[in-house]
Amino acid sequence: MQVCVKCTREMRCKKTGVIVRWGIGHCYAGDSFECPDCGATIVVTNQRNFFSDKEVNPDRLIQMD
Repeated sequence: MQVCVKCTREMRCKKTGVIVRWGIGHCYAGDSFECPDCGATIVVTNQRNFFSDKEVNPDRLIQMD
C-alpha cells in the first residue's frame, strides 16, 4: 500500500508500465500512483533493473539525469 504522507490517504494507481531511465539505458519498470486528495504522485519500481536504449513513448517515460 502506498500512503500519502501529507494527506494520510491511500494512493491510487494512475498508470502501469512506466519506465524510469537513468542516463542512456539503465531502466526500471514500475507503476505511477497518485493521491486522490492533493494530487501528489510517486512511481514504485521493480527492484531489478534492465538495459534499454530503445525509444519509449514519452507518456510512459521518466528520464532521470
